[in-house]
Amino acid sequence: MKRYLILMIALLVIAGLQAETWKLDSNMSLTLSQSAFSDSWVGTELSNITWVANSTTTAERQLKSWLQNKNTLKLAFGQTHNQKTRLDANMNPEKYWEHPEKSTDKIDFESMFRFTTQGWVDPFLAGRFESQFLDLTQAETRIVNPMLFTEIAGIIRSFIDEKTVSLPRVWVPPSVKRLIGK
Repeated sequence: MKRYLILMIALLVIAGLQAETWKLDSNMSLTLSQSAFSDSWVGTELSNITWVANSTTTAERQLKSWLQNKNTLKLAFGQTHNQKTRLDANMNPEKYWEHPEKSTDKIDFESMFRFTTQGWVDPFLAGRFESQFLDLTQAETRIVNPMLFTEIAGIIRSFIDEKTVSLPRVWVPPSVKRLIGK
């Protein structure tokens, strides 16, 4: 199995040197949310601040006429800062901010090699790696843990060719064409 993996990686590197350029696409976002309550509220409403950073990046390339590669990387991380109350030395309630808690945490990388045979279906090989930036389940924080690797092999079929998609023409009555000047 190890020899097969090394041979496959070597073939892909050689094929990649003669391939087209990469088609890259990236979508990044940062979301902030805050809730704040004044002391004039009756009750125990407390403030919080939440932030989340997201990124989805794809890289696609036709390595050879018979081999296509598509990689997708999804990253997300976020924290929530909560306000709490406690009694001070004079037994008066005071507000304070807790340490931030992790609210979102994701690392998801997927790579697919599609063997374009020009047939009705194409075989493919894919691998996926899923993890988190921070694992806080133990007393000691672990980075990039737990790790889940998934290998997939199968067949794939595209039902819509993105290169030739067009919208159908709409019939417009002649009376409407005269009104809009066409």
